[in-house]
Amino acid sequence: MPSSQEIKAAIGEQIDREFEPSLEYVAIASSLTSEGLTELVELFYRQAEEERDHAMHFGKYYRGMREARGLSQPFPRPTARL
Repeated sequence: MPSSQEIKAAIGEQIDREFEPSLEYVAIASSLTSEGLTELVELFYRQAEEERDHAMHFGKYYRGMREARGLSQPFPRPTARL
């Protein structure tokens, strides 16, 4: 059985895997906007929203798991810098 640390790390990694393509889809949609490809723009924005929603579901699950088990550490902070 995986330890709570391993579970926490796996959920954090999955959240990253969901948010990363979401941002990429937004970037693609933004670049297509200037091309006038409205249907593709909408497709990529919808896909970005779906990926973001997946990440948020994992985040809510993790938050509930932390509260239920009394874990004090949140999942890992993002590594990207603005």
